[in-house]
Amino acid sequence: MRRGIKRIVLYTFFLVCSALELDAQTIYFKEGFELGKKPDNWTEEAVEGNVPWRYRNGGYNPADPNLLTPPATYDVFRNPDRAKAGTYNSWFFTQGIGREQTKLITPPMNLKFAVNPTLKFWLTLYEWRVATGVNNDILRVYYKVGATGGWRLLQTYNFIQRTWRDFQIALPSEALQKDVYIAFEGLSRWGMGVCLDEITVEETGSLARTLNEVVSEAVTNDAIPNGTSNNPILCTRL
Repeated sequence: MRRGIKRIVLYTFFLVCSALELDAQTIYFKEGFELGKKPDNWTEEAVEGNVPWRYRNGGYNPADPNLLTPPATYDVFRNPDRAKAGTYNSWFFTQGIGREQTKLITPPMNLKFAVNPTLKFWLTLYEWRVATGVNNDILRVYYKVGATGGWRLLQTYNFIQRTWRDFQIALPSEALQKDVYIAFEGLSRWGMGVCLDEITVEETGSLARTLNEVVSEAVTNDAIPNGTSNNPILCTRL
């Protein structure tokens, strides 16, 4: 009987220690734009002009300047020709040189107990080649704490990206707060638009835990008949 209890104690100890070494896989936020419209609780903030973010399967087709083809339709001549996943991605685009800018803003997320939250998203930035040169639009990514907080720049993407590519930003320690917003700001410079898809904020770190003590003791010293079950024999305190 005592030997059996010792085995249980050792098994419990190793099981707890193993659990303490597991990395967190928490997903704080996820959006793939499959509603085909601005997601619930997302907002927009016009910085310059009044160009909204749109939702479609892929990006711009120069042969369809008035955007007559239904948004969900697969069009091999769009740039890109399809969403990264599913049927829809978000898309910021306008034909003009007014440097229109609009922020697409997530709902607030609680990162108060996060360790190393990482923003991940897929992006394309197709260029438009004209007689005067090659142009591409720009994406800037910001965060702020609280609804009235000021926007803080995380990263600027100002280059040509002709295939879907995943990007990651480790959020700073200042962002580990209760109400955190992330904004994706499209800036028009006569490119073929900013396309975003599959946005997530997930935990990529782990928090070390220390187990100070494991105490196990017998609940009873009475003999337990063979062939019986549901008999309390051991109590373990962590």
